Amino acid sequence: MLAAIDVGSNAVRLKVARLLPDSSLETLHEERDPVRPGEGVFTTGRLDKEVVERLLSTLRRYAALCRRYQARVRAVATSALREASNGSEVARRIRERAALPLEIISGREEARLICLGVLHGSPPQARGTVIDIGGGSTEVITALGEHPKNLWSVPVGAVRLTDVFSASGSVPQRKLALMRAFVREAFDSLPRDPTVFGRALGSSGTINAVVGYAARQGKAATRDEVGQATEELAAMPVHERRQRFDARRAEIIVAGAVILECAMQHLRLTSVYGVNRGLRDGVLIDLFRRTNLWRTPRCPSPADSASIPGMPDRSPGSRSSCSTARRPCTGCRHRRGPCSRPPLCSTTSGARSARKRTTSTPAT
Repeated sequence: MLAAIDVGSNAVRLKVARLLPDSSLETLHEERDPVRPGEGVFTTGRLDKEVVERLLSTLRRYAALCRRYQARVRAVATSALREASNGSEVARRIRERAALPLEIISGREEARLICLGVLHGSPPQARGTVIDIGGGSTEVITALGEHPKNLWSVPVGAVRLTDVFSASGSVPQRKLALMRAFVREAFDSLPRDPTVFGRALGSSGTINAVVGYAARQGKAATRDEVGQATEELAAMPVHERRQRFDARRAEIIVAGAVILECAMQHLRLTSVYGVNRGLRDGVLIDLFRRTNLWRTPRCPSPADSASIPGMPDRSPGSRSSCSTARRPCTGCRHRRGPCSRPPLCSTTSGARSARKRTTSTPAT
């Protein structure tokens, strides 16, 4: 049993999963809390005391759930704690008070894990482009199969942009133009890579919300549709946006639309397809592999292949039609039979055991 915790700038998320006989992952429990750890960080440079208490309360509950499932945990924090001057101190307090080993990962490592979560199991020579718009940063990945070729982390996200321009309400045209100029300048640090695939996968909640609003049909939105949606959302009063999105998302959706629009323009993308896989899925897959639980790649099922044209679904929760033999083990409560290896499945009941197993892996 494994668990992934993602401390983002907008929300905190938990996913608990177990390994199935076919080497796929079955999701047992998921939670999302709009704690918004990045609130104020990108203007003051620090995590506010009230925000820290909200975060601690949520993570104590998540840690208790992980202990109940006897799950091996990897908890990662991204842009908000990465940039806050007191981020390391907050991570230390979380380790002490929530009994949770929280890692503050780099933007490059964040991009690598997103790539793994979204593209796991893709055909080895399939070109892919992934975009993830977080609260504080935007990750852009180009890959062959599930292996990243380029990993970029751009320091602009939906919470950051909203805070810098006070854009939680209606956004007049003059302010919208300034926001676009700000984001375009941030993306200028990215080379115009000729290997970028024209259709990208968008893995974040922000992208799914923008694409869901913008797309005339299906789960893909064109560049023109995203541009039109940006104009409409900017002119929309926040109370009207709250009727379409949850209250916290409604405050940052204009900034998210601006970022997606500018990213598509810079990368010359024709469309973005929203997917429900991302960082947490990458953390789970990476944790399985680092503990030798992931035995062999899954074989694609017809349902997998049909989910996204040219880009099969390899989410940890999806089930494949093939079965792969796994080595039996008497030391593991999920498997039976003789095994010369030490037990691999965790029966961790506290943070000390988890900490030994969750050291950070550098990005490739």
